[in-house]
Formats: sequence, structure tokens, C-alpha cells
Amino acid sequence: MMLSGKRGISFLDYACKTKPKEIILNSEEQEFIWIDPKEALNLPVETYTKKAIEKFIKKFPNGF
Repeated sequence: MMLSGKRGISFLDYACKTKPKEIILNSEEQEFIWIDPKEALNLPVETYTKKAIEKFIKKFPNGF
């Protein structure tokens, strides 16, 4: 991503539903966890990710 000639990083945070419980990681991933969004706020996540989690909790207090 380029902003005014400077380089930056883009983060995409998203929430989704899944039926299968089996996860197959690609070569870019190392691990995953299934976690309640409220518990996720206690993880060492980036500020924008934390804000996305807080917005999700506010919009969907009982999950999807």
C-alpha cells in the first residue's frame, strides 16, 4: 500500500462462520485457535485488530 509516496502495511480483519471444524493451514500460517471474542481482547493483538474485535462484540454481543 502506498500513501503519499510512503510505504505502509494493510491489515484485513474479518469474522466468519464455518461448519467444518478441521482447519488446514497453508505455508504462511503457523497456528490457530478458536476463541470467544471477549477472550480475544486479552491476547497481544495489534491496536486496529483489538478495535475490530470490540466492534464485533458491540454489534454481535451473542456471536453470530
